[in-house]
Amino acid sequence: MQKNQLSPACLQPFLESASNSVQKGMAQYFTPVEWAEILSSPLPRLRYSVVDFNCGNGQLLKGSARPSTSHLLGCDIDPSALCNLQSAIPGDLTRLYPLLCAVQFKADCFALNPPWDLHWYRERLSALADSELPSVRQAFAAHDGRTSPETIDSTIATLCIALDLCSTWGEGFLIANEATLQRLILQANAPHSALAAHIWAHIVVEGNICLPGSAGILPASNTIAQTHGPSDLTPDTGSPDTFRTGIIYFARNHDSGFAKTTGCSTLEAAKFACESLYNRRSELRQGPEIKVYAKTDDTAELWKAVGQEWERLSRKDRPQWNLSLTSAGLIHADLTPFDAHSGRINKTLADTLFRLHDKQPMQLVLQRHSRRALERAVAPNSPWRIGPALVSAVHRAIEEYQRVRAPLYPLSPIQRLGYLDECDDIVCSRNLRGRNNTLDFTADQKYPLRSTTIGVKRSGKKLNLEGQYDDVEWNGQELAFFITDNVGTERIFMDARLQSPDVEFNLPRSPDNPKERVKVDFTLQDLVHHFIVPNVEDVARTQPDTYQSNLKLLTEIESLCAL
Repeated sequence: MQKNQLSPACLQPFLESASNSVQKGMAQYFTPVEWAEILSSPLPRLRYSVVDFNCGNGQLLKGSARPSTSHLLGCDIDPSALCNLQSAIPGDLTRLYPLLCAVQFKADCFALNPPWDLHWYRERLSALADSELPSVRQAFAAHDGRTSPETIDSTIATLCIALDLCSTWGEGFLIANEATLQRLILQANAPHSALAAHIWAHIVVEGNICLPGSAGILPASNTIAQTHGPSDLTPDTGSPDTFRTGIIYFARNHDSGFAKTTGCSTLEAAKFACESLYNRRSELRQGPEIKVYAKTDDTAELWKAVGQEWERLSRKDRPQWNLSLTSAGLIHADLTPFDAHSGRINKTLADTLFRLHDKQPMQLVLQRHSRRALERAVAPNSPWRIGPALVSAVHRAIEEYQRVRAPLYPLSPIQRLGYLDECDDIVCSRNLRGRNNTLDFTADQKYPLRSTTIGVKRSGKKLNLEGQYDDVEWNGQELAFFITDNVGTERIFMDARLQSPDVEFNLPRSPDNPKERVKVDFTLQDLVHHFIVPNVEDVARTQPDTYQSNLKLLTEIESLCAL
């Protein structure tokens, strides 16, 4: 028997992948291309992409490809075996499955030869408990008695994952130990028999197609089927002489099981059996099938996104942050395809992210909306991965901004209106009635507040050099406060002089009537008298040490000037 040893690079991931990995050993076996071509022939000729969750060096994938195949998508725990595959992910399937679920990965065609009799941890595959397929949920919940309650057989887990990730038209085949298939799925009262409903064909090969020359099936070859561990080459019970290889063909939307089992003992017999299955597909396989006009278009794209995310997670020398600080002190934004496809980041959040790109933190804290966006981005509950250096830089910029904007002395309520743009709501201190004597605002109630500057055009007269008055027009910006009243209408508070009839400005009430002209509802004096304008801390409070130091210095200067 020829076998390849797993590379030392995957020793730790392999030992962590299953509870019995030490007992099973680290041998690796690959599927002969001849068998891959034959066993894949009952599947549709149209195979735009083919997926193998334990692909090894890709021989099963390559043998399953057809002229219509554009993408061979594989993953394997041993990165050294993947050198011949462009779209391969060097990762443990049990770790990759949650990432595939996150991007809602679906595929139309699977070619599978999973490790035999490894006990994978259920915790990593917990998403199977919420599968859309009741049969998968039921099979995942069952225990076969041989594995512990915390683990599940690798063959069963792989079939569950494939069915869960099948598209509407999805199907595939799986190579396994026939004794395992019988004990866990096909026999009456088998613990995972719920999966049998999706199997539309079943072939049994006498002997082990994993071994060159086994049972006269294959001549000597350097390629043998992928399993893990020498003990996998024997059935669950019995001797090596009675070993049989089982191949099952499954489809997501086929739910009536299979009629009979086809047995064969030679390569030619297997070829004849598979050709017969293809010719009888319409009779045996139920449910929608892949057509030229019906296929999953984003399979390769989502697979690539998962591969990039896996590389980011497994390689610490790769950038780990969505937002980080460059050496030049600029914010660098990096949104991965996985971030976009997983739904973790929607378009609005993505737009917000890239508005921060190539900006300095101090540049962004000057305006309230960009400062709030920056604060949300670096908050502990932020959906982004934030570089620690950026978090520190943002906090320093906000502290510096607060120091600079602090007034030199305590302000009166009317002066504090200039700082009210930082508030989202305001508390009414005494009842305020509108033009029709309606109670617009009630004391002790909190009301939504927003502020903005609007364009104002004011006409009047101005004395010229000849002593005569000319008609003139002034244009500028004025501060306006919008406070939502008791009935949900925004009331406008502006300077009293803007209530003059010679003042013109447009204040759109709604997008349906953007040209509607309205008058100022209340003055800024009304705002001060009927609402609590928050206090603004002056420099004596925000920077007490600096304030006292400068005050002392000022006193010394005054004493010197008095001399």
